[in-house]
Amino acid sequence: MHKGLKIILFSLAALVLLLIVGIGAAKLYFTSDRLKSLILPKVEQSTGKLVEVSGISLSVFPQVGIKMKELVISNPPEAQFERLDLISLEELEVAV
Repeated sequence: MHKGLKIILFSLAALVLLLIVGIGAAKLYFTSDRLKSLILPKVEQSTGKLVEVSGISLSVFPQVGIKMKELVISNPPEAQFERLDLISLEELEVAV
């Protein structure tokens, strides 16, 4: 085998290994609690509504995104709406 081909194959294998390690590290770092603390305050701030979710998980393959379980967006209690919940979903998936 040519020396140049060996270098290319080694570089490709190192890149694939780095990608796998990076995905694993991202899954370990972005736990459900960490994702809740990162995402929910921003959603509450931008909508002005109360947001609750039972769990959030990071999706990396086949698309990068997040999956939320039991998402409830509520109107403020002092608001004069017929229903307290603005929206209630069993599951919501947002992908890039």
